[in-house]
Amino acid sequence: MDRLFQDCEGEIKELANLKAEKLLVLVDRLSLESEENVMLLWLKTQKSWLRIFIDCGCYCGIDEFDEDLSQDDADEDDDILKTQDEWVRDKIIKKVFVKCDEKYLINLFILFIDGSIIVLKCDEDERCELSYKKGKYHG
Repeated sequence: MDRLFQDCEGEIKELANLKAEKLLVLVDRLSLESEENVMLLWLKTQKSWLRIFIDCGCYCGIDEFDEDLSQDDADEDDDILKTQDEWVRDKIIKKVFVKCDEKYLINLFILFIDGSIIVLKCDEDERCELSYKKGKYHG
């Protein structure tokens, strides 16, 4: 495992121009009754597996692995590992960056060459939501 990034703001330039293949989303099972709480992401690129998380609203961490270790993060009783491959399959990453703002403590943005974007937002209550949008990012 290599730590690629650990900060509350900044661009992760090592991920630019990589082709994404798979996206696994670890969700807190108890949150499914209300708003889904995303605990972390596993993103497979042509180079490696990336474990992406926001720690206690303090920083975003991105770790690089040679293999899929997502099952090690999932607790059978409390967590669900969802597949969102259709969001990323065969898309080229244009830019990945992390920003802090007033409403959400930390925001992670994954922009693709085709203009689509994945956003992971975490708030002061350590609840994180994941969204996907087609089109151009303006922000």
